[in-house]
Amino acid sequence: MNISRYFALAPGAGVSSKELVQWLLENSPPEVTIKETCFGAIADGPEDELRKLAERAREEFGYAVFSKVRGYPAGDPRVCRRTRGGGPRPGFPQLQREVELLDIIAEGLRSLDRGEEVELEEREPVSANTIRKLAEEELE
Repeated sequence: MNISRYFALAPGAGVSSKELVQWLLENSPPEVTIKETCFGAIADGPEDELRKLAERAREEFGYAVFSKVRGYPAGDPRVCRRTRGGGPRPGFPQLQREVELLDIIAEGLRSLDRGEEVELEEREPVSANTIRKLAEEELE
């Protein structure tokens, strides 16, 4: 089954999107398609090949590159700005926020690799009523 994966560069990666794309092209089989993006790259292809590619990228770049499955293939008309009439793609603000946090996540992962204990703050889950109230306030 074909899927799409994001390959996102942490802000402090020290690697450009062009360098990442070149590496992905050199290390992926012909059935994988790579598209450069502002945050790294999108790869489309067989699920098992993309999983292997993500593992090799982690070995090559460490915590400078993060990968996750994308809901739509590159060029899908359901999320294409051209067919939707412009504006940000659905989910892009979320991805943008995630990319902003990658350096912090990378530092946490490096701490765990060094065997350091990481303290996690316990939080109460946000109730549905609170979310509903915030949404209603936003609509006013």
